[in-house]
Amino acid sequence: MKQWYAVISPEMMEVFPITDDGKGPTEYFRCVTAVHARCPLEAKVKAVRKNAFKDWREQQEKDDCSPYEGLKVKRIKKRGEEWKC
Repeated sequence: MKQWYAVISPEMMEVFPITDDGKGPTEYFRCVTAVHARCPLEAKVKAVRKNAFKDWREQQEKDDCSPYEGLKVKRIKKRGEEWKC
């Protein structure tokens, strides 16, 4: 049975250069999406294929790492179900 999962990347950062020497504020962010999948592994695969994870894929490719490494998957509650932490 398929369920909804939230897939979350580790924290990433990007520097927005505003000075002539390329320095500026650093912005921290994560890639997040919801997918309908049978299991957490399938949820990771579907999430990485989405456009929402473009920055994550590029970062992992630059570091020569797997795009599935470090992702967190959380099941999203069903209608009428209690939240469990």
